Amino acid sequence: MLRVMKYISDTCARAHVPCSVCGEMAGRPLEAITLVGLGFESLSMNPTLLGAVKAAIRTMNKAHFSTYLERQIRLPVASLREPIRLYAADHNIFIE
Repeated sequence: MLRVMKYISDTCARAHVPCSVCGEMAGRPLEAITLVGLGFESLSMNPTLLGAVKAAIRTMNKAHFSTYLERQIRLPVASLREPIRLYAADHNIFIE
């Protein structure tokens, strides 16, 4: 699924078409940093979730994480949740 999301983000960027993610996924810090790492620049969520997501995004190095994520989505694994969580912990990204 992350490969599909990356494809959508890249396609929209090349076409200069804004693309946003709205909903529960955008409102969870781990998923939010993943979306930002995939290239999404607009996330819409319940306002009560904004603080935690904002803290996570502010503590990440987008360029470094994007490079890491691009390598990871090429791997033949069922889930990247744990590798992304470990990356966040290793790089002091606030996801709790």
